[in-house]
Amino acid sequence: MAAVPERASTTTPARAPTNPALGRAIRRLRQHQDLTIEALAHAADLHPTYLSGIERGRRNPTWAKLCALADALGIPISTVAAEAEHDTCPVCGAPGTEQR
Repeated sequence: MAAVPERASTTTPARAPTNPALGRAIRRLRQHQDLTIEALAHAADLHPTYLSGIERGRRNPTWAKLCALADALGIPISTVAAEAEHDTCPVCGAPGTEQR
C-alpha cells in the first residue's frame, strides 16, 4: 500500500509578510513613483477605496490583484513580495512602521 503524502502545514511561515507589511510595501512603491492612490488604482483596474484598504492592511488582496498592482507599478511581483517580507523599501531603504 502506498504511503499517504504528508499534508502541508496550514500555519503561516515565520517570515511571511502580514497584510499591514504588504500594504506598507505597496504604499512606499506607489509614493516612490509619485503616484496617487487614484492613479495607481485606475492603472490596476481597482477601486481607490479598495487600494486604500490594501495599503492600510485592512484588505487581503488576491494574487491577481497583487499582480495587477505590480504590473501597474512596472515592477515584478517578486519586488513587492521582497519589500513586504523585509518591510523596508528596496529603493530607498526606509523601514516600515507599524500602523495602529
